Amino acid sequence: MHIILGGNGHVGSALAQTLLSQGESVTIISRSPASIPVWQKRGAQVEVIDIHNTAELHGVLQG
Repeated sequence: MHIILGGNGHVGSALAQTLLSQGESVTIISRSPASIPVWQKRGAQVEVIDIHNTAELHGVLQG
C-alpha cells in the first residue's frame, strides 16, 4: 500500500498513476472532495483530510 500526500499535484498525480498502472494499492490524501470520483475511477482510495489533523492522519496511516 502506498499513501500519497499531494496526489492531485503534478508529481503526486504522476506517481499515483504510475503505481496504479503497475497494480499497486494507492491511497491519496487530499483536502479536496472533488478529487474522489476521478481517483476512484482510476482504482485509488481517497481520504479527504487536513494533514495538520494528526488524529485523522494517524488513522489513515494505521489502516
